[in-house]
Amino acid sequence: MDLNAKVATIKSAETHREYLTLAELERLAQTECHSPLLKRMEEYTFTPKTNLDEYLNSMLNTQMFHYLKDKENLSETEILAFFNLFYEQVAYVYTLQNTPLSLIKHLTELEVSASLLPFLLEKLAEYFNELWNYVEESLRTCADFMDKEAQRRKDRKFDFQRVQKHLETLPNITEKINYLVAIRTDYMQLFPVMEEDNYYTFDYGSPYDKRSSFYSPYYEAIEESNFEEQCRLEILKLQNLLDTNKTHTVRLSKGQLQKGEYTNMVRLLIALNEAQIIQNEKGMRPSQIELMQVFGELFDLDLAKKYAKLLNQGISTSSLEANTKIFDQLKTVFSLW
Repeated sequence: MDLNAKVATIKSAETHREYLTLAELERLAQTECHSPLLKRMEEYTFTPKTNLDEYLNSMLNTQMFHYLKDKENLSETEILAFFNLFYEQVAYVYTLQNTPLSLIKHLTELEVSASLLPFLLEKLAEYFNELWNYVEESLRTCADFMDKEAQRRKDRKFDFQRVQKHLETLPNITEKINYLVAIRTDYMQLFPVMEEDNYYTFDYGSPYDKRSSFYSPYYEAIEESNFEEQCRLEILKLQNLLDTNKTHTVRLSKGQLQKGEYTNMVRLLIALNEAQIIQNEKGMRPSQIELMQVFGELFDLDLAKKYAKLLNQGISTSSLEANTKIFDQLKTVFSLW
């Protein structure tokens, strides 16, 4: 049965619609726009490029390219996307030049990684600073706002209290040390020490570094906190703690262990591991190779390389009684103990 043929269609309610006549449309097109924002948006438009080479035509762009490729490890496709985003924001700066706070709000809400956003803001400021003598005072003001926001966001990375909070989330001392070394290196690369002879060197020992005034006013705020020295002292503290917690190695002479004794030690370790008595730092049962590496270092034995061969040879050439003899011996030991 065709229900559609028997059911009447529901008609939509009639609405009143207004249309411009041709004369009204022409008059609208000729009417001057009184909104400066809309007028500027029409004036400063941006068309994305599809070829990265089209951007590599200035010193600023070349510097950005090398930074993104070498420091951020971006692909050329990702770098092209960044350039398109960058020059789209150049157009926005022109559009919002009389409202710097609205501009900063727009820029900081872009979907850009936390490491790239300060870089984007800094380079936008540099772009307009290069045109300092050719742009309006409003654009200079925007450049200053963007530069200050970039430095403010960089400061957060080198805030030692934030670093300490992050350290609390790391699972072990080694990872904490690695994190501190990495962020301290980032800081030292960003703020190299400027000596009197104008060569850049690093001062690992002095509690207060002499930094180049080239980086002012960014470094002025950082210098007071002495971030590098705080990281250095924290690393030393953690290294001392790591050394204190290290288990002393029990040295066994390899010449005193016969082939069967090597095999028995491997059997014992695997039995303990299979019984889930041994766990790694993540609370999981380690693999056999991890197990042999740890105990090999502990007893100064080359267990990691020999355990599989020793175990296979013992199983293939010995009876069940021979393979389990070590466990019978342990029973005897504990019965007497």
